[in-house]
Amino acid sequence: MARTPLPYTTKNDLGKRLAILQAKRISERGGMKVNVSEVEQEVAEYCGVSRDTIVMIKRGMNQPSLPLALKICEFFGAKVEDIFTLVDS
Repeated sequence: MARTPLPYTTKNDLGKRLAILQAKRISERGGMKVNVSEVEQEVAEYCGVSRDTIVMIKRGMNQPSLPLALKICEFFGAKVEDIFTLVDS
């Protein structure tokens, strides 16, 4: 069965949140390099998904389910609307 396209999409602020977390981890390690992949993996493990899933959501190539969006927001201590917003197509 063909899927009907929705009249809206979402955009997210996940890339910005990951960059802030990466900077925090660098600071905690006394300036030692921290790859963004490490931070993505940390979020993925917390949420119980693969790092690839987090990357796809960050790039806007995948939309998270409601439970996953809530879990991501829980990790960052943010409200859903602080990270995810609706955009009319």
